[in-house]
Amino acid sequence: MKTVSIIGMGRLGQALSRELSDKFSLDLKIGRKASDLGVVALDSVQAIGSDVVFISTSDDSISEVARSLGGLCRDDAVILHTSGSLSSAVLAQLRSETRSIGSMHPLVSVRSDAMSGIFHGAYFCIEGDERAISTATDIAISLGGIPFSIPSENKPLYHAAAVTAAGHVTALIGIACELMLKAGVPADLASTALMPLVESVVRNIAAKGTAASLTGTYSRGDITTAQTHIDALEKHADPMTQELFIDLAIHSLAIARTNGLDESRASEVENVLRIAHDAVGE
Repeated sequence: MKTVSIIGMGRLGQALSRELSDKFSLDLKIGRKASDLGVVALDSVQAIGSDVVFISTSDDSISEVARSLGGLCRDDAVILHTSGSLSSAVLAQLRSETRSIGSMHPLVSVRSDAMSGIFHGAYFCIEGDERAISTATDIAISLGGIPFSIPSENKPLYHAAAVTAAGHVTALIGIACELMLKAGVPADLASTALMPLVESVVRNIAAKGTAASLTGTYSRGDITTAQTHIDALEKHADPMTQELFIDLAIHSLAIARTNGLDESRASEVENVLRIAHDAVGE
């Protein structure tokens, strides 16, 4: 059985420690400070004898942690960080002929109250040295995950995609809730009323993909409705929200074109949107 230590006991580190403890021998849980939950302080650690060492700290702290690990880890250890945006290059100082480095990022949102089995069915983006990739792949599968690999230099673009699908979607729904409130929807319904709609869209995308799941005004090329949106947003929304809405509408229109929307109709709607976009920027 492989032995594992985890550095960084935030939400992801805690989830990893819980899920890995069922399948591996968990040596050390390491944080900046010791706690009565079995966490030891990094500056008090004399040696880390684990087969695998995870660094699950914030992105900004990974290089600092790596600098402190050179004399602590085994010469044949596999060291993996869990950042989505950084490649294994941030751990380059730890690589040797026998020590391997890589990254293993779970495509899942981890809350502080994450339930058991949170990684089951999640995809894991893995890159790094050959042995690190092999080790991370085995670990991801043991967690019930689905591993895939990308070139190391593409990690920032991959992470931008992940943020768009998670954090930006959260921000977008937040904006939708604000517009609902301005439309007169009661505060206790503004978010709740949107949830069945959001969930149905996610289910449709999972089943049919994005293009086939596009519905509504811009999938049909409804010129009059598009103009009413613009007029309402001009009256009730700030310029940033107006621009965001118009940009997304233009992108939706591009998807509608691939779905066969009549080009003359699409061009009319796009013209309305671009005129509005230019007006917001003045």
